[in-house]
This record gives sequence, structure tokens and C-alpha cells, in this order.
Amino acid sequence: MKRISLWLTAIATLMLLTSIVPAYGSEFVVRTVEEDQISPAIAFNSKADEYLVVWDDYVWKAIGTLGIAAQRVGPHGNLIGESFAVVGEWFTFRPFLNPHLVYNPTANEYLLIWEYGHTADDHHIYASRLSSNGAPIGNYIHIADTTTFEGNPQVAFNPTDNEYLVVWEHRHVQTITTGSGTIDIIQNDIYGQRLSAAGSLLGSPLLIATTSLDQSAPAVAFGSKQNTYLVVWQETISSGEIDIYGQRIGAAGSLVGGKIAISTWQYDQLTPRLAYNSQADEFLVVWEDHHWDWGEDRDIYAQKVTGTGILQGVNFAVSWDGDDQRFRPDIAYNPAVDEYLVTWE
Repeated sequence: MKRISLWLTAIATLMLLTSIVPAYGSEFVVRTVEEDQISPAIAFNSKADEYLVVWDDYVWKAIGTLGIAAQRVGPHGNLIGESFAVVGEWFTFRPFLNPHLVYNPTANEYLLIWEYGHTADDHHIYASRLSSNGAPIGNYIHIADTTTFEGNPQVAFNPTDNEYLVVWEHRHVQTITTGSGTIDIIQNDIYGQRLSAAGSLLGSPLLIATTSLDQSAPAVAFGSKQNTYLVVWQETISSGEIDIYGQRIGAAGSLVGGKIAISTWQYDQLTPRLAYNSQADEFLVVWEDHHWDWGEDRDIYAQKVTGTGILQGVNFAVSWDGDDQRFRPDIAYNPAVDEYLVTWE
């Protein structure tokens, strides 16, 4: 895997898929300046037929100004205007991390969420509504700002009720005294928060997944046929291995059914992502899989889950052949051609 040590150029590839032979556009530069641009996320605006790309931008890092920048992109990869700052702070050296966004066609606007580094041990989750051209609407929305560490947020839009569900990791630190001193044991749970289209918090935070070990890397999608969300995450089990689990969440914020074991075979399964297929009323969950070669392989595997939370078939490989190492998958569903697109590093 190639590494870029100093400057990171934000590159996008437009992939136009047909039902017969895929045609690929060429790469194009979204943003390239000194310092790093990392952690990109993207959403499609169906009314304007354009994309909004966001990322962590470190161009003013030297003077302590950090934030999230954005760029509008046309359907054929053409840049619309110049890149612009969406959220940030001057001279504080506090990072804005891990942006994610979703498009709301009912309101013709986006919801952007991110992780904010208040201190090294205290990160918060914030959100901002963005107009169809990416301009902020109103003030920042405080999603989770306790005195502990909250990170890795993801968001899904519920068009039936015109609201959102934001999910994230919530860290617990337990200090244990031993004969040689104290040690801190870090364990994450998965929490969620419903949010109205206007940016108001709906109800209290939801505890979605907790054990005595660790749950992290959540992702979420909304299933319109059952009017429920599916939240997935990676979970450390007693053997020390990591598996993929899920939990359905009702539109009103209640847990629906029990925890779903999506992939529990030997060695680690990491960083799940998912998409919802409205035609089949099913989710497709993908992840980075270490099952083969005594845990050394890095493949991409998947599992279908019905809208009612039942596994459909068995785990299957998406990309596994050869000696290549594959990391951090993502997935989207295209209802026009009834196809998924899976990407990975």
C-alpha cells in the first residue's frame, strides 16, 4: 500500500456503472494544497444532481486553525466553484475529525457531523445543517458533549419521519490498582441520538451496545420498508478476537429485537459499513476480514441482512484473490440499476 508522507492530495474517481460493462472516468483533484487533507466523506444531492465532498483540512495547521472543508462536484466530476471552509476554529489547535454527512431530499439540505477534540481525552460530537450549496445553517448542534471521549460518528436519514439517527463510540476508562501501580482499561460502547430535520435533539441518548469489553467503529443505515435503522459495529469478544454485530433501532428510538451476530468466525472482522436495498428490503453489510491465512489476510467480506434482522445466506467474499491487502471498505446502493458499489483501500 502506497504511503504519502507529507502532503495528502484529495483525489476522487468517478465510476459510472452500467448493467453490462462498467465505464470509469479518470481521477480528478478535489483539493491539493500544503499540509494534509484527510478523512473524506461524500453525499449525493438528488435534486441538484451533484455531490458534496467534505474532509479534515490542515492547511492552516501551523497557526492552530483546524476545521472541515468542502467542495461541490458535478455529476461528471467537474468542480463547482472552489473549495471552502464549512466549520472550524481559529488559533485553538483543536481538531475537527472524522466528518460524515447525509443528504435530506425533503429539506434539500445536508447534515454534517464530526468529532471535535476539546482536549486530548475529551472529544465531543457536533453537527451542522448545510444548505444545498454547502453553506452552514444556524449554529453548531451539540450531539454528545460529556466529559468523556466520544468519537467516530456516523449518521443516517429517515425520510419517512424526516429525521436523523447519529451513532458514535462512547469511551469508558476504568482505573485498576495493581501491586505495581494503576492501569487504565479503556472500553467503548455504542450510543445514538435522534435528531429532527430542524436540528433539535429528540429524546435522550440511546445506549445501543455495551459489554464488559469493547464496541467500536459503528455504522448505520435506515430501512424504509420496516421503518427501522440497522446499526452495525465491531465487538471484542472474550477470546480477544473481534466480530461484527448489529442491532435494529425503531424510528422512535427503541431497540428492536436482540443483538444480531453478523460475522463471528475465527480471527478478526473490522470496520463494518452497510447500505440498504429498498427493492429487496435488505441491508448489505461489508467489512475487512482477517479469517484466512491464520489471521494475516485482509479481505473484504459481506453478509445480507433482511429488513427484519434475519441473516440471508452466509458470509461471502467480495474481494479476496491474490496477495493484496484490503482495508476499510465502504458501500452504496443504486436503486436505478438495483446494484451495490463496494470500495476499499
